[in-house]
Amino acid sequence: MNKISPYATAQLLAINAALYSDEKNKEVSRYRFSREALRNISGWGRLSAPFVEELAADLCRLGWILIDFSDSEFAIIQASKITVWPKLSSKRLRADDALWTINEDEINAAYLARFPANELSETES
Repeated sequence: MNKISPYATAQLLAINAALYSDEKNKEVSRYRFSREALRNISGWGRLSAPFVEELAADLCRLGWILIDFSDSEFAIIQASKITVWPKLSSKRLRADDALWTINEDEINAAYLARFPANELSETES
């Protein structure tokens, strides 16, 4: 495939979701794909930061949100699906002076008390 624009790549990513929806006979509002798949779809051997940024903007114009999921994967989700998620403000944090006025070490301790399995090693943080 020839190199195509971020906009045409965005269109193909949306078409890919529609084709999969048709194949499985169910709605697909989100999916993951590898960086290699994106290189194959776009025709670009190297995915530059400007290309990915423009792709994200073009996907947004088409109603999709691009997520840089990992070193090897991206994901897209239809923006309309995000609008039904709960929207949280900062009021719970502001209401708890113990959380709102503590230093970063104390924030880390409060986080680990609630999410102990998510502790990062020193090299990851």
